Amino acid sequence: MPPEFVREFQESTLVKPVPDDFLETIIEESLKLPARVWKAVIESFMQDDLSGELNKINTPTLLIWGDNDGMFSRSDQDEQVAVINNSKLIIYEGVGHGVHWEEPQRFASDLLKFIQDHLA
Repeated sequence: MPPEFVREFQESTLVKPVPDDFLETIIEESLKLPARVWKAVIESFMQDDLSGELNKINTPTLLIWGDNDGMFSRSDQDEQVAVINNSKLIIYEGVGHGVHWEEPQRFASDLLKFIQDHLA
């Protein structure tokens, strides 16, 4: 894949800045994927509609979404929460698609709390 494409793609998922060395690592790792893998992933997003399977999820499910996500909308999140039993949505304001990169401490804390709440 052209490095410019990979950089643009990864940067497009972010709203808040992340450390430069972290972003460079993500780009380097992404460049290791052959073009056929990028193509297959993108095609699967466009072709596969698994929304009819969401009601089969029976495990507590945490959805964490940034309200500036350029890939998935708030209505996408609301639809998932409505269909997935025992699901919870946490919204990060001012964050893009890469919530775990943009807010790593908060993400880890929210995930740990969710896990702890459901292990008891």
